[in-house]
Amino acid sequence: MIQRVTCATYAHISLSLDRELEWMYSFGRLKVNRPFKGGLVRERLDSGVFALSPDAPAALYKLRVSNAAYQSINERLDEMLLERERYQYDFLGAFLCFLGIPRHSRRQYICSRFVAELLEKAGAAKLPKPPELMLPGDFCGLTGLELVYRGALRGLTAGS
Repeated sequence: MIQRVTCATYAHISLSLDRELEWMYSFGRLKVNRPFKGGLVRERLDSGVFALSPDAPAALYKLRVSNAAYQSINERLDEMLLERERYQYDFLGAFLCFLGIPRHSRRQYICSRFVAELLEKAGAAKLPKPPELMLPGDFCGLTGLELVYRGALRGLTAGS
């Protein structure tokens, strides 16, 4: 639905801390069949929303980060996962982001703001705009990203 409304190539972004892509983290649907109930999610390529859209366009990028940045991202992610029920998907924030209007909420995120904040606060990436205004496609041009795969989601497998 987001892709249809925005006409963007990429409508979602996730973060993985392991090369095998066993787990990815983002803000999205908590249950596959309930699009309006969202929050902090652990995702797998072979299940959930990803399994519903095997022909969706996908891109996988690798970003080399310092040990300190990796630790910072991992610690913040662990903190958020421990309190995951306190976080929600920010539907209003998604709409405003599309309009270019920043919205900062302490416990509500959209996928792109979540990834952007983790990377920026850890010093792992310099963003072209505030995290609240980052869209999934904006990450494709970040300095330091190395394209690993581009194609249909079905071709992106764990360990790519």
